[in-house]
Amino acid sequence: MSVTLGGITDHGTTRGLHPGQRAVATVVITDAADEIPLPSPSDVAVTWSVVAGEDGIAGALAEAVTSCDLPESDRYVWLAGEARASRSVRRHLRRELGWPQSDFSTCGYWQIDAGKWSKRYEEVAADVIARATGVQAESGDDEGAYLDALEDIYESVGL
Repeated sequence: MSVTLGGITDHGTTRGLHPGQRAVATVVITDAADEIPLPSPSDVAVTWSVVAGEDGIAGALAEAVTSCDLPESDRYVWLAGEARASRSVRRHLRRELGWPQSDFSTCGYWQIDAGKWSKRYEEVAADVIARATGVQAESGDDEGAYLDALEDIYESVGL
């Protein structure tokens, strides 16, 4: 079973939602039989998106966030799932929409073709680590700037 969750709330978090709090959740799965009830004390609109295979997960999840009408304020986007979807959504929120890092969290905790990615990382690890250390020092406490720079480093070496 492959499940990827993304949530958008209008009150700052998707954890510990309270009664009356509104949230939108998209769950991307590869088999409709994996749909399960997701009870919540809050007002949660759940959309199940079934894709033909793992290769469709990243695009479906990224599309769920990038195509929706996001609030201008009092918002929070949380996404956890395939790494490409995470990077795509982060890029959209931070670079295209100009959101501050405090308004969202993305986490790529698994990856299609992880072996291929790991092999490439082994080839460029020394360069990535050196560059990442430099931008971390330059960024100071600005997590968003550090993650922007880290994303640029990864892309520049083909990750």
